[in-house]
Amino acid sequence: MIQAINTLSEFQRVEKSWDDLYQRSQISNLFLTHTWLSLWIRHFGDGKTFALLSVPDEGPQGRVNDACQGMEGMGTDLKCEIDIPFFIPIPYSSKDERCRPEAVVVLKRYNKPKTIGFIETDFSYYPDFLATPHSTAHIRDLLIHLKGLKGSYLPSKLIFAGVRVNSALCKNIEILTKDHWVPIFKYPSQMRSIVLSGTYDSYLKSQGAKFRSETRRKVRRVHSNYRVSLRTFSLGNEKAELFEMVRLIEQDSWKTQEGSAIIDNVRQLHFYGDVFTRYAEQDMARAYVLYFDGQPVSFILGILSDHTYYALKTSYRLLYREYSPGLVLFATVIESFFEGNVDITSKAARPSGQGQGRVFSPCHSSKVNRLEFLGSDARWKEEFSNHQEDSCTLELYPMGLKSLSYHMLYQYVRPLVKRLFR
Repeated sequence: MIQAINTLSEFQRVEKSWDDLYQRSQISNLFLTHTWLSLWIRHFGDGKTFALLSVPDEGPQGRVNDACQGMEGMGTDLKCEIDIPFFIPIPYSSKDERCRPEAVVVLKRYNKPKTIGFIETDFSYYPDFLATPHSTAHIRDLLIHLKGLKGSYLPSKLIFAGVRVNSALCKNIEILTKDHWVPIFKYPSQMRSIVLSGTYDSYLKSQGAKFRSETRRKVRRVHSNYRVSLRTFSLGNEKAELFEMVRLIEQDSWKTQEGSAIIDNVRQLHFYGDVFTRYAEQDMARAYVLYFDGQPVSFILGILSDHTYYALKTSYRLLYREYSPGLVLFATVIESFFEGNVDITSKAARPSGQGQGRVFSPCHSSKVNRLEFLGSDARWKEEFSNHQEDSCTLELYPMGLKSLSYHMLYQYVRPLVKRLFR
């Protein structure tokens, strides 16, 4: 049985069952948690986001006919544009196993052309279906349901951008799409991270002699020219000061010149502000600001979840770019992770006039085993990382002659033509 959720309030009501499924899925992915998705939907839902839940058929369900009449899209007051069956969400009760969903997904409708896909990867990463192990049949049910949508919004295709190649969706694509969809894999890319094992010195050594010498040289150069300090922000009452530091850094950053800075978009600014506040309540918010002679020069805004640090946003001031403040900040934070988050105040005094915040003291509640860089690939991420995950865009077209012909052209004819014209 498929349940469709079309408003944020309805999505909030399935928090317990969603979190229960997350625990049973045996995965670790901040961006598939109910907390993260609720925040994303609140700020970026735009009335075009909906969730689907696959629940065992024997579960007690209540169906509402004429689904779109009077419903709203998640995140705004815009009415639902899609004629899909809607089922009243049943609050999770541990006494009723039948109500527990086996697979769920949050999707968004796009109008040009009419497509359905994962939520954008600009502000969220590692999208996927959330499912229990061996729930291939339930994911398949969700995909079949999407093909059967009626009304004015019959999607011409499904686009799953940023999906991991080793995800259940990609690994089982033939079974999941058989007789219903034609899959095409496009736009391969990498998401880079650091697996934190061993010591910082062994990590530097494994990255190569050039990287090790350059990193150490840049850190020494900064310390020889400035009084360097590093502050950790992790408390809710530190948000105003943190985002003032973000503003001071980003107004002199290349991201402002490109229009991708947090401060350039009010919606984005409010989103990351709410993210920090919400995760600070759970002792998971972690932001680091680097100072040269008391002046903020670079920052990392992130979340610590399941022993993984997710670096959501980062930037540095162009005024100090010859000293590589962004790279120095990451090198210092990474070193602290390897050393078990030891107090390094002996290396960095507190910047004057910066309040009562901590200067990179051991504020983590658990050991960090992994650092995720997130975002589009870059040379500096490649140099720092010791692990990468392949990702791609998976496009699904309704089964038919037109889709099969396109698949043949893209999969076989296109590579041949590219080789001929090299």
